[in-house]
Amino acid sequence: MDSEVIVALNAILAVAAFFSSLTGFGYALIATPFLVLIFPPAVAVPLVLATWVPLSVFLAIDVRRDMSPSRIGNLLLGSAFGVPVGVYLLTSLGVQPMQLAIGSFTLLAAGILIAGPIPRLPGGRALYIAGGMLSGVSGGATAMSGPPVVLLGLNQGWEPRSFRADLIGYFTVLHLAVLLLLRASGVFDSSVLSMGIASVPGVLVGYVIGIRVGKRLSRRRFRVAAIALVSLGGTMVLAAALAGDIASKI
Repeated sequence: MDSEVIVALNAILAVAAFFSSLTGFGYALIATPFLVLIFPPAVAVPLVLATWVPLSVFLAIDVRRDMSPSRIGNLLLGSAFGVPVGVYLLTSLGVQPMQLAIGSFTLLAAGILIAGPIPRLPGGRALYIAGGMLSGVSGGATAMSGPPVVLLGLNQGWEPRSFRADLIGYFTVLHLAVLLLLRASGVFDSSVLSMGIASVPGVLVGYVIGIRVGKRLSRRRFRVAAIALVSLGGTMVLAAALAGDIASKI
């Protein structure tokens, strides 16, 4: 890799880590749209997952006592059906369709987060399985598995402490499963792993700064800033995909 690429990679993931440490969400939502401007989606997606999983493992160990195994299990049951579909889309579609999908999904997620929760939904276990399935599809295809489950938890009124713990536990197992499938399909290879290792300094710096700053500043303001950054990333990816489409027709 060129030194410029390494610097850009560390900068992007540092920003993603910084905002996710403040808001509790958005690592992939921020990182993926910007990384697909540098790398093909089939490289950007496993790279985002590979850099997030080690941190999520440490977080899961820290909050394990607050987890709800039954809720996590229902979400993972649904994701078991969704992840293979998402990985198939990632490995089968071309760069431009995936850019369009990632950009559109990013802007949709940002819009939903801005709009706030919808009325509470009935359904119990079936609803959690359905949410896990949607999360699995989006996670396998774009690495952005958060919005379906985050919105589900907000609307169902999960207690904040267990909500955070369940999300960490669920995403840790889910993203490990996605990486294993991507490895089996040949997408997650040694070159992606080496880029992940090269980006460790940026991720760590982003989290350390975010944790320290978060103790003094309003999380609400940074949540707004994170959503704005997510929206910017999604817009840039869509613009790049549309520009490529126009160029191909000239």
